[in-house]
Amino acid sequence: MLEGEVHVFRNPFEDPPEAAAEAEPGATIYTRVPATLKRAADAAAREQNLSGNAWAMRCIERCLEGTSLFDLNIASLIRKLLEGDKELAVCFQNAKLFWRNFFEKNDQLPVAAIAKGLSSKQPIFERIFEDYDRHLAKELMPLTCLSYLYDDDRGRFTSRSLARKVVEAFKHSSVSGDIKVHISNSPRESTRSPNAAH
Repeated sequence: MLEGEVHVFRNPFEDPPEAAAEAEPGATIYTRVPATLKRAADAAAREQNLSGNAWAMRCIERCLEGTSLFDLNIASLIRKLLEGDKELAVCFQNAKLFWRNFFEKNDQLPVAAIAKGLSSKQPIFERIFEDYDRHLAKELMPLTCLSYLYDDDRGRFTSRSLARKVVEAFKHSSVSGDIKVHISNSPRESTRSPNAAH
């Protein structure tokens, strides 16, 4: 009936990708989602400088662990510090210097001016932790800021009014939404130490 060579470009009857054998069974998850959700996930991944796959994997890990990605990142940092990661220790020292310089120039300013300063300094702060993770740097910005303002010896903020002013400044700044989520979850009147990693 047919003469000559036949080339099959696409076989519509072959198994779907999810049915194909994997080198490591169960290593791939195929999920069909609405196009709007896919676009939102891609945008979130780009915001965190991650591939869509890496971003989705973090989301799944967070759901399975029953803990936040922030908690997972902090646990990972503590583990690295305990293992003697000197470069990470230097990053925290540099963060402390960053906040010292910031507050030497800004601590007497009103909330709006501090908010403007935080917004302009976010990219500079992120560079301190650039060898680790940009998203992690965003999470550490408010944590290291409030840690700098906390006096471990006294068990309270050196200036509660400045700490409150800084929380409000973060909320009104144009820093990343990731940072605002963490600062918004800070109790307004808390005198507990914010610095588990300080």
